[in-house]
Amino acid sequence: MPITILLWILLFIVSYALIYYSADKFIDYLKDLSILLKVSPFLIGLLILGIDPEESIASIVAAINGLPEIAIGNVIGNSIISIAFCFSLPALFSNIKFEKIPLFYPLLIIISALMILISALLPFYNMLFVGVVSLLIFGIYLTKNLIKYKKSKTVDIILDNDDDNDKEEGEGENEGKSKRTKKKAVLIFKIIVFFLLILLGGEGLIFATEYILSETGIDESFFGFIIIAFVTNVEEITLLFKSIKKNQTSIGIGGMIGKIIWNMGFTLGISALIIMEIPITLAIICNTVLLLILGVYFAYIINKRIINRKDGFILSLGFILFLILNIILGFS
Repeated sequence: MPITILLWILLFIVSYALIYYSADKFIDYLKDLSILLKVSPFLIGLLILGIDPEESIASIVAAINGLPEIAIGNVIGNSIISIAFCFSLPALFSNIKFEKIPLFYPLLIIISALMILISALLPFYNMLFVGVVSLLIFGIYLTKNLIKYKKSKTVDIILDNDDDNDKEEGEGENEGKSKRTKKKAVLIFKIIVFFLLILLGGEGLIFATEYILSETGIDESFFGFIIIAFVTNVEEITLLFKSIKKNQTSIGIGGMIGKIIWNMGFTLGISALIIMEIPITLAIICNTVLLLILGVYFAYIINKRIINRKDGFILSLGFILFLILNIILGFS
């Protein structure tokens, strides 16, 4: 085995170790920030953990380089893995309970999957419409969450003012506010640092994987649906497990839902506008149908506010089907 491949394998291991360590600290600081800001942990997960730039980079670069199956395959495959694998694995060990989540979020995933399916089945239905609508969906999602955050901050300000009325005016009050402001600044700085470390680890995984597999001659659609999609999901899987372990499930679930909508909205929107036309392949059609089915089942899970072992088993079957399907189509 050439020494260069060994070095890339070492980079892969070191990158994951960086993600694993950073995720632990990241969840702790997010929890502290949600308490300090008096904001729902789920909303914190959506707005912070849901940001997924490495997914966008992988798909957009593929689209620019004329590789539409990798660009779209990464979006679809990543979303399938997020639902079928990331949620099924912890659920197989114990029930996952979480706070009430609006069906608005899984509905956006279902609509996005339907758009891809229609564009793949109808030759006259180009990706320009998909791109515009996907970005519109992402804009609605982002606006809704920012409004929710603003409302929570309005309540926070009112509560703080009520507390201030009970205090004596003077240096002690100003000193207390100064300490709270400083604590927020330190927390935000730490969150940014560990978020960047997680991104750095994710980029290391992608680069290492792409180099190791570049000589194998793997099919483009298989590479997009399985390899790139799975590798770029490693940090989110780790963050979800860490959040469950630390009894901060809402942060992890919020992050996973935010990540899926980021990919199906922002990443798909930009990639679709670059590609303009999607190839009509069996791989894209089958995977999109599977994503649509998983999206509907995910909406059912969200509505009952618990992911039990039965759900974990059903989702894991979906993940196994996803693997078998793409192995057969990728090497046929």
